Amino acid sequence: MKILLLGDFSGLHVNLGDGLRELGHTVTVASDGNGYKQYKRDIDISWNGRFRYFKMIWKLMTIFPRFLNYDVVQLVGMPFLDLRPLNNEIVFRCLKLFNKHVFLGSNTTELEYVRYASEVGFKASFMNIKRIIDTDPWAKKYINGIIDKRYRKIHERVTDRVEGVTACCTEYKMGCDLSYSDKSIFIPLPYQVNEESMVNTIKKEGKVRFFLGMQNHRAAIKGMDVIKAALIDLKAKHPDEVEITIVDSVPYDEYRKLMEGSHVICDQLYSYGAGLNAVIALSKGLIVVGGGEEYMYELFGEKDNKPIINLPDTKEGVVQVLESLLERRDELPHLAIKSREFALKYHDHIKVAQQYVDFWESKML
Repeated sequence: MKILLLGDFSGLHVNLGDGLRELGHTVTVASDGNGYKQYKRDIDISWNGRFRYFKMIWKLMTIFPRFLNYDVVQLVGMPFLDLRPLNNEIVFRCLKLFNKHVFLGSNTTELEYVRYASEVGFKASFMNIKRIIDTDPWAKKYINGIIDKRYRKIHERVTDRVEGVTACCTEYKMGCDLSYSDKSIFIPLPYQVNEESMVNTIKKEGKVRFFLGMQNHRAAIKGMDVIKAALIDLKAKHPDEVEITIVDSVPYDEYRKLMEGSHVICDQLYSYGAGLNAVIALSKGLIVVGGGEEYMYELFGEKDNKPIINLPDTKEGVVQVLESLLERRDELPHLAIKSREFALKYHDHIKVAQQYVDFWESKML
């Protein structure tokens, strides 16, 4: 098939594109590189600086012919372009006219997530934390934009017209099930696991090295501020047993290398499952602490190998979990091996790409 992957969050489409090419498909990835992360792409759709609106119009007019005549267009989410919601809908209608099949991803904190958090409630979510909702400017602006009536209507019109919706994480699938379970599916994040090697050098003695990758304006909603405080406390309590490394908003390729000197990677706090940060770490045989709720393993169909260590949502609780790792350090080398096995089984980009193809084809009948 000829496939267009439009937009990118956390490198999902760049990794998916490589998997699809391995399966023999012709793939074009168009994105803005996801900000400072700068993921690779075939078509650059970023526009910045002065006269941004006019740059955007000119660039769209120039590149839009390259978005036509595909068998499948997979949108990363809503919005899939860095435009206002109505402009995204206009582009979507054009994509529907000039391509055979269009699918939507639920791959970030979108309307489905906010609706589920409001109507049902997640066990782990930044929307449960009043201090974040009340004080974090990014969270307030983001949620207000998503719950805006005009935006909701546009999002619902797009969702109604796509042929299917893919969700890359547990809570996004939960949100989809609330609104349109009949046309949605959970497909794990793809990653080129075989390009990584087992780098975890943890032993039964010596210091345990913890790593945290911060994301500037998203630190609060990801719970990274809480994890950072917990790591600092842990280091103060166990200076001879612990090393910590904390980095902030570094490009993707640099980030992958920086984590390699560590043993334990701290992922998101308010999450049911693994984001790309955790998937990269698992691929390298690093131990992941973060979102590891039981429902995530149910979606995978995994009953035995559950390597991600789930974190509670308080600083004190996080410290206790991290201290428990120090107490059971004899088990950590084995847990490192099981982490890589999990990534190979579920996140290999070629296996995941085949799941996308199977889903697309099931909706084309």
